[in-house]
Amino acid sequence: MMPGQLCTFLCDYASVMAGSGASGLRIQKNIERMARHYGCRTLLELTPSTVKIQLYTAGNAQRVFRSEVVAHSGISFSKIRKLSSLSWDIADNLTDYGSALQRFQQIRNEKPLDGRIVRALASAANASFCELFGGDFISMLLVFAATYAGFFLKQSLIQRKVNTYMTFLISSFAAAIIASAAYVFSLGDTPDVALGTSVLFLVPGVPYLNSVCDMLTGHHQLGMGRMVEATILTACLSLGFCGAIVIMQIA
Repeated sequence: MMPGQLCTFLCDYASVMAGSGASGLRIQKNIERMARHYGCRTLLELTPSTVKIQLYTAGNAQRVFRSEVVAHSGISFSKIRKLSSLSWDIADNLTDYGSALQRFQQIRNEKPLDGRIVRALASAANASFCELFGGDFISMLLVFAATYAGFFLKQSLIQRKVNTYMTFLISSFAAAIIASAAYVFSLGDTPDVALGTSVLFLVPGVPYLNSVCDMLTGHHQLGMGRMVEATILTACLSLGFCGAIVIMQIA
């Protein structure tokens, strides 16, 4: 295989991994594993928006450079798992380059889980958090409804290419407005829990975790970028939440 082809494949692979929410350490290990199989070594540089790879052949006979924009497609543990499995199959010589490239394209173009299923599962999970924090059954129902509506709004705005920060602000505002019905209509005995847990589905937990992992493993640019992004998203959902409290005049 030509070094240029391999470097292009590895760069595309890293771009999809990063866009699916993989940590810098996982991406680095997978890339190095595949490069070693072909007798090469790599120098990987990751930022929140780009991937850069330098590929060196045995004895530094050739050096190839590629860069690619990160293919942001939303967090997908399914893609990360399948791409990691592909890297092991290549390293263990269980697949050739042609088959590996075909598998990669299939994984890359994999359709996400049906949005209705995701909304239902996220709503059930958020309602469970409400119960975990002491919410009663009525509060759980309100949180389920608020999460479902907020998640639907989030998906719709993302499909319409609305700015991500505005999407988080609007979605948290809508969810909190619905959950505030517990206060307005005196529903249930735990309106505070219902309101407080109504926006938990928007908390960017994975970016926070990845940012710490990236900074601890030397991928400082990627880690700091993810930390800043997660912090801004948290600020936006907080603004939406506070806006709903002010409008509904909840003390």
